[in-house]
Amino acid sequence: MSLSYKCLCVLYTFVVNRSFVISASPRCILFFVFLFFFFILPYDSFAKKVEVLYQGRTISIQGLKRGKVDYLFGAEWARVVGGTLVWDGNGRSFSIQVEGHEVVFIPENPFVRVDGSLEAYPLSSRLEKGEPLIPFEILGDLFDLLIGRDIRWFPSKRRLVVEGSPRNIRGVNLRGDLLKTEVILKIDGPLRLETTTTEMGRLILRIEGGRMRPEEFTFSQRFGALRKMEGEQLDRSAKILFHLEKGFEGKVESDSEEIRITFTPMPKEKREKGIQLEVIVLDPGHGGKDPGAVSPKGVKEKDIVLAIAKKVKRLLEKRLKVKVVMTRNKDIFIPLSGRAEIAEKTKADLFVSIHCNASPKRRRSGGVETYFLSVAKTDWARAVEARENAVLLLEEHPQKTTATLQSILSDMAQIEFLNESSHLAEMVQEEMAKRVPIENRGINQAGFYVLSHNYCPAILVETAFLTNAKEERLLKQRKFQEKIAEGIYQGIKKFKSVYEERLNQ
Repeated sequence: MSLSYKCLCVLYTFVVNRSFVISASPRCILFFVFLFFFFILPYDSFAKKVEVLYQGRTISIQGLKRGKVDYLFGAEWARVVGGTLVWDGNGRSFSIQVEGHEVVFIPENPFVRVDGSLEAYPLSSRLEKGEPLIPFEILGDLFDLLIGRDIRWFPSKRRLVVEGSPRNIRGVNLRGDLLKTEVILKIDGPLRLETTTTEMGRLILRIEGGRMRPEEFTFSQRFGALRKMEGEQLDRSAKILFHLEKGFEGKVESDSEEIRITFTPMPKEKREKGIQLEVIVLDPGHGGKDPGAVSPKGVKEKDIVLAIAKKVKRLLEKRLKVKVVMTRNKDIFIPLSGRAEIAEKTKADLFVSIHCNASPKRRRSGGVETYFLSVAKTDWARAVEARENAVLLLEEHPQKTTATLQSILSDMAQIEFLNESSHLAEMVQEEMAKRVPIENRGINQAGFYVLSHNYCPAILVETAFLTNAKEERLLKQRKFQEKIAEGIYQGIKKFKSVYEERLNQ
């Protein structure tokens, strides 16, 4: 017999009992009805059982529905994952502690602290009658990596599935000396590997499907050819960054039990040649079903930037003798993630994304500006960021976007290139601005998705405004496009010279 049914029987007894109705004051009856409808009924009427499938076991737990959101009790979740629910001393926040990790919630606040890192989530925890509640929908994003399991919520079936393998990268051994340094990672089963060598003496190892404790693979003490090593657990992969002594290179081999990375001195001819920027990726923005900005007269951004990018490519190949890779050579749609993948696969040394600006509500706005990746500081930068990132909505399989820009910027490999990206932006902006008869809007910073997944100096150029009548006419002119292309080329040339000199000191 449910609590609501029992309370209804009590209420019925009181109401039908003539002596109670006569003796009790109206205020007393109203108070009882208030308690019933606002405290007892909501909990019982919206309480729902949830089936949890945890590693082959079926567990039944209590869930609550508030509006369109399903919640579970924090204490229940702690019990399921073998953790502990802990309140802070002031009772303002609570945490789930599991397997050496801590997830801290502040009720009615979208920010959650995971092992000291603050992240924002679309749904917040809440308190009801002193009981902490957590939305089912965010459990996967918060806990799957911490407990080494995949967590999926099926609201229509009221089912929570927790499955998958625990950590499969279990430890690291170092051996050798300066002439030959070996790093051996102990693994469970074969894993797919991707390696990237940067021009700053670093090797990035990405392990697809890898799960590990990053702190076990992070140390700053020199060992042989290694200056330091940093581990990072990503959403669906693990990543280790190796900082090398100058003049060393790495070779990666693996089997079902271990990954072996061997660092040895570079061949003499490589050391004598020095470090050079040899591969430049040009990214004409938008394309295909994504036209980008469109002028009042129908001029499309995707067509203008492709023409400019082709001109920059010819200049770089003819004068600098470098390899230039275009993310697109024709009018096709390339997802933002696909553009970054091209840069990674071709081992890009520089990445330049080319765009046209727009301001539909302020038609007089104009000028040229250049961006590098960082947190947007102005309303205008945030508006440009939102416009250029909006293409994510057109992708057939949109990328998971729970990671904040701040977490991207804390990526130990990304942060190496922020200063270089700002210097590249300065040089390109200076060279473009002195060649074109429009306003110099300077350099700016914003969280562009297309820049956030590149491990090399990367910038985004906004050439001119398609929504400005004068600049629309200029953008269609071959001479103006050539001046913009010349400015981008000269900026890259200047940066290449300065950057290579510093890297080879």
